Amino acid sequence: MCLPFIENLAHHLKCNVVGYDYTGYGRNEGESSERNSVEDLRDVCNYLHDNGITWERMVLMGHSLGGGVSISFASQECGKWGETQEIEMKEDFERKEEKKEEKKEKKIGGMIIISTFTSICGVVSKYAGMVMTDMFENIPKLKHINIPVEVIHGQEDELIGVDESVEIYNSIPDEMRYGYDIINGCKHNDILENDELIKVIKRFLEKL
Repeated sequence: MCLPFIENLAHHLKCNVVGYDYTGYGRNEGESSERNSVEDLRDVCNYLHDNGITWERMVLMGHSLGGGVSISFASQECGKWGETQEIEMKEDFERKEEKKEEKKEKKIGGMIIISTFTSICGVVSKYAGMVMTDMFENIPKLKHINIPVEVIHGQEDELIGVDESVEIYNSIPDEMRYGYDIINGCKHNDILENDELIKVIKRFLEKL
């Protein structure tokens, strides 16, 4: 997300907004991948938690690719998508046994998804005719999320069709569907400059 949008959001909502660069983007060097991007978000959330911000006070928000990162993170940390951890326990010097311990879910406040795709492969193949190993397969992950979700999309989005946001919204568990809003006159990127977006985000936060 662009810095002007972050500053505008913080100003109008009187809240703290944390932005960061994914690995391989901006000033964050390294190899870009879904795994690295999710780890970046995990590091940010853990940093906030370590500095006194409770999980309940955090709301994830991502635009386009960022929505995919938020969905992947939430499905692992706030749902049942993540694999159980294998913990090896040593009972004595001669015997070891493995114990599976379920991951403790984080009770994050909510998630806002803006102009996000169902899968990145679909976007690339649609515009470039490429066939690639899929990344950010959002639909199956959304079915396991157990935090409130708001889905927002621009009516005139020229990169990711509105139909993808409909599929995303319908994949969220019924009790976690807190809002679906289409903002008229907005394309893929200029939606972040639209004042209506701030109003929609504010309404969602007031529901939490």
